[in-house]
Amino acid sequence: GVAVSLWDKNSFGSDDFLGYTFVMYEDCLKGQDTQKVSTLMGGTSGTVTLVLRPDFDTSATKLAKLESEYDRLGNEHECAKSNNQLLRQEVDRMSGENDRFSANNDKLEKEVNRLGG
Repeated sequence: GVAVSLWDKNSFGSDDFLGYTFVMYEDCLKGQDTQKVSTLMGGTSGTVTLVLRPDFDTSATKLAKLESEYDRLGNEHECAKSNNQLLRQEVDRMSGENDRFSANNDKLEKEVNRLGG
């Protein structure tokens, strides 16, 4: 998070301390503006509104990347399952052709043997 100390700048005399607050940025996304409202403590009552734009990966950014990767892998998995089903169908088709070929081969060998070959 970020610690914020708020002061009233005075041209004449000393600056006045208005309060402090802490602003968490972990739910902000990298490179995106996020408005945060935080309550002042230790001085004047009120709130401070800040707009944060992290230029680093926050927890929210990392989570968004993980969710995106999870979705991508889920899509790849579904595609692989579909391809697997198509391959199973092709193997079944080829197995049937192989069985027919084997049966025809047996018939031909019997015919050759019957003809004295």
